[in-house]
Amino acid sequence: MDHLRPAHRPWLAALLVVLGLFGSQQLAASPRPVVVDPSVELAAVANRLAGFEEFSAPGIADYDAAVETHFRRYQDHPAVQLLRALRQQHGIGYSDTVALALAATPHRWQPRQPLPEWLRDMPGHWTLDTAHAYLRAMAAFERDTDAAGFFRGQQRFYHRVETELATGLQGWPQIAWFEQTLGPQPGLRLQIIAGLLHGRGNYGPRLRGGDGSVQMYAVLGVPATPRGETTAWPFAAMQRLLVHEFAQSWVNPWVDRQGAALQPAATSLLEARIEQMRAQAYGSWQAVTYESLVRAVTRGYFQDRRDSDSVGLLFQEDAARGFDWVPAVTDQLRGDARGGRWLNEGTAATMAALFEAQASLLHARAGAGVTTVSLARQVPAAGEAQVDAALTHLELHFDRPMGRGVGIFGDRNPTFTAAPQWDDDRRVLRLPVVLQPATAYVIELNSPGMPGGFVGKDGTVLPAQVWRFRTRDAPAQ
Repeated sequence: MDHLRPAHRPWLAALLVVLGLFGSQQLAASPRPVVVDPSVELAAVANRLAGFEEFSAPGIADYDAAVETHFRRYQDHPAVQLLRALRQQHGIGYSDTVALALAATPHRWQPRQPLPEWLRDMPGHWTLDTAHAYLRAMAAFERDTDAAGFFRGQQRFYHRVETELATGLQGWPQIAWFEQTLGPQPGLRLQIIAGLLHGRGNYGPRLRGGDGSVQMYAVLGVPATPRGETTAWPFAAMQRLLVHEFAQSWVNPWVDRQGAALQPAATSLLEARIEQMRAQAYGSWQAVTYESLVRAVTRGYFQDRRDSDSVGLLFQEDAARGFDWVPAVTDQLRGDARGGRWLNEGTAATMAALFEAQASLLHARAGAGVTTVSLARQVPAAGEAQVDAALTHLELHFDRPMGRGVGIFGDRNPTFTAAPQWDDDRRVLRLPVVLQPATAYVIELNSPGMPGGFVGKDGTVLPAQVWRFRTRDAPAQ
């Protein structure tokens, strides 16, 4: 996860289940589909006072100001000093404190389950000693700061936030899709939490009950909101994030069970992109495998909903983060399905083969000193929203002479009226088209799951990416 720690993600991918709104027997109903959790808020307050940058971004300005007014006098409280030391000595931050706050009883800050068990389920930067020390310090911090009084004074604001999020996220995701595609999950519950001091950080901790049940949490950060303005919740991005997080409850246990079959190939894949993966805290074969499959399941979810906008955005994000093999993984999961189920014992062998093939390709390119092709210009420009529908040719201008291959994919392309046309030195490709007014087009350039496509004469490859533009409305008659 972007994570920096086991479950941080920027606005990108989606996960949401508004409990009690789906009618699924696999999820226990929640009295409130979205909550502001005082323990999560207090942990974030302490992190902010300790100077943790991931909790210092602007949020909802009026609330930020109220937090500052009430708590700033405690910036040298022993709990805050402990956090600074834990950051320096153990790298504590991001989802670490969020997850441990949710693993503790409210107000008393006692573990809900034995900490050694919790530490095995939620890998992070805690040790048994540091976790106990943190919980003791936070109990004192809550008492000494009169946090309960502050939270009581914010109840009307919290209720407004909870109502806005519950309304905007209602019905996400479709639980039946996960049950049909990945199998039933008895005892799975989810609570959505608004993380008001988390900036763009989003976290997905979980807590396992003694009866085998799993309590999932989707802690969602908030967009910056100036004083007096209405919060513009990015509901579409939140939905993608919720689907992504929800998929982990199926993918991660399956990966753990199939580790012997997956580990060698996943290790090769990790090594082929080690620096980029480590920079995102995916520095183990398990993390790369979890994330590859979760992203593939998320892509499949939106494909089946015929949501090409989300599919295109996921494609772009996956490629940008180095997971350009995700479309191939989704296709492999569909091809391996047995009885409609994507994850089975046979999947492990074919997934390992796919990972090994991708790793070999990446190692070969690195060994040859291969760089990547770039686009010098696109006509219309990527993201342009007022394209003339009378345009008869699209153009791609490359930074070097290209081979003859063309890699265009997707289901929201314009109508192509003739074969693509290269100029004499094969640096410019013209695509004859017919465009419709007031239409959004999404063209996928190259696919990580397909050989060939846009490849330079020198063997370099155009990274998979999405070209999006929209034509303007037809003139009034």
